[in-house]
Amino acid sequence: MFVIIKVKKCIGHKNLYVLFTFDSSGNVQYERVLDFIKPPGGRTFFNEWSCVATDDGDLIIQNPGEKLYVCDSGGNLKSCLLISEMLPHLACATDQNEIIIHTISDVLLLTKEGEIKRKITVDGFIESVTFNYVTSKIEVLVHKKKLSLGRLSNFILSYSENEEIECLGSCEGRPNTFCSHPAGTTALVFFNKIIYT
Repeated sequence: MFVIIKVKKCIGHKNLYVLFTFDSSGNVQYERVLDFIKPPGGRTFFNEWSCVATDDGDLIIQNPGEKLYVCDSGGNLKSCLLISEMLPHLACATDQNEIIIHTISDVLLLTKEGEIKRKITVDGFIESVTFNYVTSKIEVLVHKKKLSLGRLSNFILSYSENEEIECLGSCEGRPNTFCSHPAGTTALVFFNKIIYT
């Protein structure tokens, strides 16, 4: 598991960002100051840092809405992708080590060099995106109006590589997150429950 924390230096009061790597027992393997990360300037759309690991051991780190950093598993910078004009949110990585980001209405599949391989425009507000390692499909949690009831609801849509769309179902309430694990299926995480899809 990888965790990034922000700490304030006693001298100079500058923010530092530190990557902690934990093993499966929760023990710290190592920690590293990510000195290449500069604090975002001004107001940003997102206020949380995101970090995902790829199957080949790289880490993709996003500062709030501006850049994606591609690092090795030790936190050493390999490349930096500027994505500020899209205001995306880092979602996850695929089993082919591609990066999935999303905006309010688009899902983008990127190479680690920043090339857009695929763009999916979704009808509705994208809440969250994940990659289902069992089916190798992109799954999107969408907030949109339910035609039969005329009220807003959450739908899970599945997108295959050849653009086939399947609605996997709907759910009431607002999940905190939608996530997946390479060894299993996807899950909706609520405040008080988890629903596996």
